[in-house]
Amino acid sequence: MMRNRIKRLQQIIDDCYRELYQEASPSADFDILMENAPLDEMGRKVIDFNSYYLPSEKFESVVEKHRARMKMEKYEEMRFNFAVYLGPSPTSKEKEINKEV
Repeated sequence: MMRNRIKRLQQIIDDCYRELYQEASPSADFDILMENAPLDEMGRKVIDFNSYYLPSEKFESVVEKHRARMKMEKYEEMRFNFAVYLGPSPTSKEKEINKEV
């Protein structure tokens, strides 16, 4: 039973990333980003999340929608939050545009 909850939680996390990148500017397919991601020195996939922008209000809306899909225990909610907020989610910081004066 526990294994099924872990799989379900990971599925929700993955779906959340998919929607976050779909809604980001520029829009991207998260599955393709993962397939093509280079590996770092520790063998982890690296996504250039700073190249994708999503306003914080929209970001929070998507995250909350996916968080609500499953009644989570406290540790599951913490795992979800760590994965989404500290993982390779699109940035919510607008890039400054250099303007000539």
